[in-house]
Amino acid sequence: MADREEIKKEHRAQTSKFVYYIIALCVAAIGFSIVQTSGQSLDYSHIPLGIALLLWSVSVYIGFAFVKSRLNLLYGNNLYLDILDGKVDDFNKSKAHQEYAAELTMKDIERINQKYEKHLYIQEILFYLGVISFVVWHIIEMYNISITVIA
Repeated sequence: MADREEIKKEHRAQTSKFVYYIIALCVAAIGFSIVQTSGQSLDYSHIPLGIALLLWSVSVYIGFAFVKSRLNLLYGNNLYLDILDGKVDDFNKSKAHQEYAAELTMKDIERINQKYEKHLYIQEILFYLGVISFVVWHIIEMYNISITVIA
């Protein structure tokens, strides 16, 4: 059983690292994009870059929502265990009252867990879509420069 617990613990740790890594990549990409366009006037060719910036910004926001969901999940699990152990006075009046409170807490944990998984998936997809949009912008910029050089 200890091995299973270690695997779960390692999975949670690696998932959190992955989320933080994507947040860091998005913030770095946003900064890099700003540096790349400093001194340029706004143009229609910047639309894909604007889309990339928007996608990366939302990815960062979703990453923070993931971290918040993780904290809520941990709090919910702790509350659930406290209710089962009879440590929460409000829910310790009778065994039926305690079981009902534990059931409600477990439903809340399941709801948070669904959000948790959804946040992870959406954050990753938004990051990759931002990368694709950035590459499209870069190709457009290269094309615009080649037209200017030829003309």
